[in-house]
Amino acid sequence: MEYDFTKTTQVCQRCKQGTNITQMSFFNNQMCCSRCIEIERAHPAFQAARDAELQAIKNGDFNFPGVGLPHDLFQWAKEVYV
Repeated sequence: MEYDFTKTTQVCQRCKQGTNITQMSFFNNQMCCSRCIEIERAHPAFQAARDAELQAIKNGDFNFPGVGLPHDLFQWAKEVYV
């Protein structure tokens, strides 16, 4: 049986759209589609979230939950990604 890669197999936990590929957010533990990750990486708070995760790993915390979703992420994305 051949696998049909055109079928959606997952749902993005942030935008709720179907996707074949997800990635864990640096802000929280959501599994996000490529578009949501692209928006996240462009947000001004992204580098601080990434640095916090790296520091947690260096401290032995391999289950770091993230710094939290920025309160302005959705509004910011609407303004920047029109």
